Amino acid sequence: MTDRSHLPISSTPRTTMVGGGSYDQSARHQRTAVALALPLLARAAERVPLPEAGAPFVFVDYGSATGFNTFAPARQILSAVRRRAGTSVPVCVVHNDQADNDFAALFKLVAASPESYTQDATVFPFAVGRSFYGPVVPAGFASLGWSANAVHWLSVTPHAVPGRLMFRRPDGCSDTPFARHAHEDWTRFLAARAAELRRGGELVIVMVEADEAGCSGADHFLDVLTGVLVDAVGAGMLRGEEVARMVVPLYFRTEREVRLPFAARELHGRLVLVEYEHAILDDPLWASFEQTGNNAAFALAHVAWLRGYSENVLFSVLDADRRPEQRGAIADSIYDEVRKRVESRPSDARCSWRLALLRVARC
Repeated sequence: MTDRSHLPISSTPRTTMVGGGSYDQSARHQRTAVALALPLLARAAERVPLPEAGAPFVFVDYGSATGFNTFAPARQILSAVRRRAGTSVPVCVVHNDQADNDFAALFKLVAASPESYTQDATVFPFAVGRSFYGPVVPAGFASLGWSANAVHWLSVTPHAVPGRLMFRRPDGCSDTPFARHAHEDWTRFLAARAAELRRGGELVIVMVEADEAGCSGADHFLDVLTGVLVDAVGAGMLRGEEVARMVVPLYFRTEREVRLPFAARELHGRLVLVEYEHAILDDPLWASFEQTGNNAAFALAHVAWLRGYSENVLFSVLDADRRPEQRGAIADSIYDEVRKRVESRPSDARCSWRLALLRVARC
């Protein structure tokens, strides 16, 4: 591919997750990460101030996708509020994601799933379709915030990444356009939450992190897909310029990068980092594979997980002359080839992630 690393991405990708329930069904990695952070959320729920009489307790999920991964945190919050305040306090659950998120699928799931939090008639679901790198709810509105598997997604892609689908920092280099933009995004995210949280409110965050060398523990997670896309160019299925535009806009911050904004002027005296825990997210799909030894089942589950977060990003930047049905057929073919390769070599798809679990309080 031509070296276009100095150029910005000319087509803005859709970074929302695949709709229609497919993302929720396949997001086992994300659900496992959520479970690891629930103890922090429980501690936050016990400490945040209850609202004044007649006011609602507002729980905001920043980056909720199509909703299923909000259920366990919301049920935990509801249980804590009911234990502390009884049934008189109404609870609002605000699902936030980008405007093109599949909110129709979200509300159907919230209404119909036996795992939903809406069995209680005094719980009210809402949705806000806008980026969490700016205001989501009014100032002083949120009692408790939550964000899982979301803030490592950047608001924009700073530049193309030749030969790869994701940025990897050069050895010994921490000052890059991706790093600078990730810092700006992270600072904006925290500043917006500082405005939205009530005094004494808290925010719990789960994100993939990197060690000081920039390694997340699973930096190969897009390599099989990358190889398939490159081969598709050679076969004439995709154009080189199309694949050159394909970037999954993720950046995994180091602990130093995570902590940096809390000392900045924008957040001084407004937010304090109460807890910072490290965790390892072992591949739940691999754990199932070790029990069954079923290569085909592992490959199907891996591709469903991969497709859930990558399809919109990658195939929304195909050339404008591609008809919708052609885009769909190309995507089907690409992911089916990934499935075949993973079935042949399952170990190439095994992932184990470093996670940062944060609990942040509003001063």
